[in-house]
Amino acid sequence: MVDQDWCWCVDFDRDRNSKHILYQGVANKVDATLEVKLDEVATGLTYPIAEAIEGLVQKPGTEITAINDVILVLTNVERMDTGLRFMWQTNNPGEYPSYVHVGNPPVIGTDGIIYGFYETPDIVSVPITPAGDKAEWTTETAVPPDVKGLYILLSVESKKQRLFVNYAVDVTDK
Repeated sequence: MVDQDWCWCVDFDRDRNSKHILYQGVANKVDATLEVKLDEVATGLTYPIAEAIEGLVQKPGTEITAINDVILVLTNVERMDTGLRFMWQTNNPGEYPSYVHVGNPPVIGTDGIIYGFYETPDIVSVPITPAGDKAEWTTETAVPPDVKGLYILLSVESKKQRLFVNYAVDVTDK
């Protein structure tokens, strides 16, 4: 809670050797309490609980345009005893090598539990995609074998460096 009507924030980016001065006004200041009853368990819920929206959920094999117009494709998904293995491919039509950061994406099942750890995608190692060529790699996410109805929660670096677009990829058949 900020007791002033405004505050200044200074953000220094060492990588770019730049300083950003931000003004943050405090509008509609409210003093409130949120109470969450952790002992009460909701039953009978299934995921997803929202209405389906056309084009929101992608299928494996869908071409996703990433940073520098590199095309990302989930080429295959394997169910293993310990979870899921995802096979990725990038195709770089450009004149310069490029990285497409997707991290090690978690999944969510019909039980509503997210499996896997979210990691900032740009710090996870991925192969560079050479100019005019392709790159392939795999990622794995631990999921109990009895969990069904899975969706990949995929963040893809898009258009600008460190700007991620989020997708849900349907792997409910695994």
